[in-house]
Amino acid sequence: MKQAFFRVDIQNRQAKLVDKLFVNDAATLNYGGYGQAYEFKPMSRKSPVIQLSGTEKSLSATL
Repeated sequence: MKQAFFRVDIQNRQAKLVDKLFVNDAATLNYGGYGQAYEFKPMSRKSPVIQLSGTEKSLSATL
């Protein structure tokens, strides 16, 4: 999920609009224990892939 917010730029005395990227990941444990006892749904064990650029300010996440 992406969310925009204002970041203070002290040098230029401005507020700049930038994006935050939130990445949520499931537990990597096997199903069972309290999750099974309280009848929670099993979660996917796939993890997102986060790509950060080394040449420009860009990022992305895919499953």
